Amino acid sequence: MFFNSNKTSFIQYADIKNLYVVMGDPVGIIDDFPTLINDFIKYSKISKKNPIFYEVSKNYLSYYLDVGFHALKLGEEGHVNLKTFNLLGSERSSLRNNYNKFIKEGYTVRIIQGEDRNQLFPVLKDISDQWLKNKNSHEKSFSLGKFDLEFLQYFPIFILEKNETILAFSTVFKTKNNYLGGLDLIRYSDNAPKNTMEFLILNSIFWFQKEGYEKFSLGMAPLSDSLNIETYSLWKNLEKLVYEHGNYFYHFKGLRFFKEKFKPTWESRYLIYRDNLTLPLVLKNIFSLISNKK
Repeated sequence: MFFNSNKTSFIQYADIKNLYVVMGDPVGIIDDFPTLINDFIKYSKISKKNPIFYEVSKNYLSYYLDVGFHALKLGEEGHVNLKTFNLLGSERSSLRNNYNKFIKEGYTVRIIQGEDRNQLFPVLKDISDQWLKNKNSHEKSFSLGKFDLEFLQYFPIFILEKNETILAFSTVFKTKNNYLGGLDLIRYSDNAPKNTMEFLILNSIFWFQKEGYEKFSLGMAPLSDSLNIETYSLWKNLEKLVYEHGNYFYHFKGLRFFKEKFKPTWESRYLIYRDNLTLPLVLKNIFSLISNKK
């Protein structure tokens, strides 16, 4: 992490080859951000690294452009308005029917926190390992959630059960100011029913509603409009690395379709980089970082 001089704001980044790859927007006091970003760029230059900013929101896009960077729209992040979300109406009939079906068939979701997590970690680890093995996959990194015991101790975990048997679980992140919560990780066993992801997400949304949060993040999805060559290439690679939920999505457009069920608002996210000529290599290194294969 790179802090400003007053330790009131910071940038989180990863070091890979000749890049410093920043994850998202700065964190802290908004008025600090222009100076913080500028100081980080200077720090990168001193370190002989190329600064890259990944999944940046439009809020600070103009600043990066003003100091000579380029922007590539990666996609959009879906946010559910927790103040208005419900399962009423014809538009939500599919969600409502699936949710009620799980309830009628005796599936329950339980939230575990505190010491309860430690007791169940071995069971959750077995499910996670089984999921990875079945998908011929491994833990990712950087912008993706992973099964990390130290990290998971800080957040609620939602577990899907039937007849006291744990079939799946999801982890979430949350902000301290009750503004934003979001999905981090979903893992399920071979015995988990169809639409398990949907049921876990709905239960997460309802929990954050009760806790008084304003938004729930569904994470990234491709653009709904036509893609330029760079963005299309980016998503064709990302679908192999990022959205590995078994055969749930047949192609990356299926991911967008799935998230549209929750009627989110979509907020643009960008890749900020310095030189068009180096973009292919930058993307390759970011893929390596996410896939945890440096």
